[in-house]
Amino acid sequence: MADVRRPPPRAPRPTDDFRSAALAAFGSRTRGTAKRRPRHASSQHCNTRSHYAQLAPRRVHGTGRAEAEARARELLDRLGLGAKADEYPDRLSGGQQQRAAIVRALAVRPRLLLLDEVTAVLDPELVGEVLNVVRDLKEDGMTLVLATHEMGFARDVADQVCFLDGGVVLERGPAEEVLGEPREERTRRFLRRIVAAGRL
Repeated sequence: MADVRRPPPRAPRPTDDFRSAALAAFGSRTRGTAKRRPRHASSQHCNTRSHYAQLAPRRVHGTGRAEAEARARELLDRLGLGAKADEYPDRLSGGQQQRAAIVRALAVRPRLLLLDEVTAVLDPELVGEVLNVVRDLKEDGMTLVLATHEMGFARDVADQVCFLDGGVVLERGPAEEVLGEPREERTRRFLRRIVAAGRL
């Protein structure tokens, strides 16, 4: 008979307790499937309207199906995606995907919208498309916190600008002050490069 030896037990990793707790939180019915479930199943198998209508509004906030569908349709129309409501998300352009992501955020009626480099991965011709949506949201009264390198856009639409360097806020004030007459040398050096590149 062959000598079958079991491998030595693996030393516990710091993530083990977290993983066990996470699986326990989902309940025993998900233990066998949690690791195999696609991360973006809803994006892969739902059209744009269903995807953005059925997730947070219905499952988290308890919104009724008819109300959630109507809200999704209203937002998709407002952001110029009404004709794409039955498309799968992976069939949308980069700009359309960014606008669809904004629809998803707005579907739960937030008081504040955080946008982190919303144009960073877009082709140049799509940047204006997304920035126009942000501009419209601001004009409609939505409170926005926007991290961006689009200095011209920030100058035009921001009420307050914070300039960060190394994770520290160096300057804060009205856009015309921080971007027009900055106090800090680091801010002035950054803006000189932006102006030289034709981005302000």
